[in-house]
Amino acid sequence: MEEEQGKEAAPVLNLDLEDKKLAFFIEQYEKKYDEFDKTKKLTERRKTNTKYLFGRQLDDVELKTYEKKYIDNVIKEGEDTLRTLVLSRLPDIIVNPGAESQVSTEVADLISEAVNKTLQSDELKQLLTLAFRRHSLDLTGVIKYYWNSSKGKLGDIEWEVIPAKYIKIDTSATKNNERYMKLIIHEVERCLYDWIILFPEKEDELKDFARDKGWKETNDEEGRAFDLKVQEIWFDWKEKAENFDPKEPEFESMSGILWKAGKGEKSILDKRKNPNWDWDGEEKPFFNGKPVSDEMLPQISMMGMQVPGVEMKTVYRNYFGKPRKPFIFMGYEQYGESAFDEISRIEENRLLQDNYDTRGMQITKMIDDARGKHVFSTMSGLKKETIEEMDLNDPDEDIVVDGNLGEVHAFIKKEQPSQAMFGDLERTKQRVKEKLHISGAASGELTSDVATTTQIQREASFTIADDFSDLAINKVATEMAEALLHMFKLRYTSQHFQLLIGRQGGEVQERLTSDVIEDGLEVSIKASGTDKLKRERMAKEEATLGLIDPINYFQDVGRTDAEKRAEMLFMFQTNPEMYIQKYAKGMELQDVANQVMGMNQQNLMSFGNPQGPYQPQPPMQPSPQNPQAVSEVPSGSPRNLIGKATGAISKLFNR
Repeated sequence: MEEEQGKEAAPVLNLDLEDKKLAFFIEQYEKKYDEFDKTKKLTERRKTNTKYLFGRQLDDVELKTYEKKYIDNVIKEGEDTLRTLVLSRLPDIIVNPGAESQVSTEVADLISEAVNKTLQSDELKQLLTLAFRRHSLDLTGVIKYYWNSSKGKLGDIEWEVIPAKYIKIDTSATKNNERYMKLIIHEVERCLYDWIILFPEKEDELKDFARDKGWKETNDEEGRAFDLKVQEIWFDWKEKAENFDPKEPEFESMSGILWKAGKGEKSILDKRKNPNWDWDGEEKPFFNGKPVSDEMLPQISMMGMQVPGVEMKTVYRNYFGKPRKPFIFMGYEQYGESAFDEISRIEENRLLQDNYDTRGMQITKMIDDARGKHVFSTMSGLKKETIEEMDLNDPDEDIVVDGNLGEVHAFIKKEQPSQAMFGDLERTKQRVKEKLHISGAASGELTSDVATTTQIQREASFTIADDFSDLAINKVATEMAEALLHMFKLRYTSQHFQLLIGRQGGEVQERLTSDVIEDGLEVSIKASGTDKLKRERMAKEEATLGLIDPINYFQDVGRTDAEKRAEMLFMFQTNPEMYIQKYAKGMELQDVANQVMGMNQQNLMSFGNPQGPYQPQPPMQPSPQNPQAVSEVPSGSPRNLIGKATGAISKLFNR
């Protein structure tokens, strides 16, 4: 229940609507979905896809005694390869500022770091991996998010991939986006005892519903061992506004959540407003249209609220323009008819997989039967029962027959698999990979002795992976980033923080609170989600030509903390002694600098100067007698430092 997982209980759903009317509305949409499922055979297709992905299509098939089970799961192999290409590099998220000001730009940059760190964590990569896998099975991938108060010390956003068999949607939606769906039904499974704890006033209704589902009260009185599915329904609702005028119609929109067990009005356990929305807002002072900081509040309080330019406004902690249902859908084969894909990659290759397994079974059986058969004549003196008991493969067993051996015994050789059969097997496998858009080079096979040919084949695989990433992965990542921004603004307090890579982490921890996210922030995708290998290759080529700096090089090859690595590299190339002192011995930079300066001073004094410490001589000036006399550039000048830096970077890339 979302109330249990949120920071605070959501307000009671304030709708002048009878439970009977609401239950009828939901049950009609559920009926439409069941008819849609039956027409499209969704449940049947998903079960079949699961069998083929995991190589279980022969589990319920009874083979003849002379037949041999054979499955070589090319579909699973291709899916795994495609997944690594698509998710080789997660997309970069850019949060654009809501206003053109330095403060807004800095805040947007900090939020970009927070969002990218969260979306590129191992947890989120595992989430996208699971959604990608479910997408090929279910014709969609469903991600749900909610606030989990028990996550961490202060609570945080929780992500979950939901198998599509637990989801029912508004079938009139033609896009895989919750904003086009009037309702989404999620069947949540918990033990009966937990449901009673969540809805204690509905204990009798829950027990009656559980009995209809097979709960035996005598064996499990409290219902701790009986799992029960209850519908969690997110819906949008519109009502005519008060004093409705048909000529100028106005409506009141509402977003809500309810829990339902069974049919009819009594099946509704509870209903509330959408808990992921600030419905009431908070009164805050503004000065000349800008929010007043906490430091200024005591001063304004002392002066009273009659200060010119100061006014109170209601501020809502919402990033979204209107409430959203907390579901994100992944899709690719969209044709404007349904929120689900019309076909999956597994369905496209099922017949080819069957043909491949049939041919493999034939070849395997022919090889197993290669030893042939012994045939005995009735004139051999051997009876049928005796031959059945004989083990013709036992070298220690002797046989005595009547008559001429050549006349009473013969050996029939079995036919061996032909090259045509092996060729058909290989062609079928390659065709499955082609339909999955996976070349042999992408899966690690050496398809040609020419490097450019292999590279071209790899690029072809990346082209399809890029397209899937653009249409599916990037869409999901953008919606996840928007959800993060909304939850940052709605739920994060001054104590929340994000642990970020880099030296700005401390500053981000202070500023990454709900009140720094400005209205108007926009989320956009910066780069392809599958170009990691291409970026690495391009970075190395540019490094060879000297066309890239160390920071961008480290970023492109995916190394963490690129700025620090570039700094270490620069110091190692320009001043190895200072590098050892700072990074190997852990000395502070100022102490290292003082030590180096002291050593330089000692070196100067070692020349011996009876007139006291070394005094720098004024630089030579050009004269008519010596026009070439020009002052030397001091060794510590910016020009020489830049020269050293350029030389160090050139050495890095062998220029």
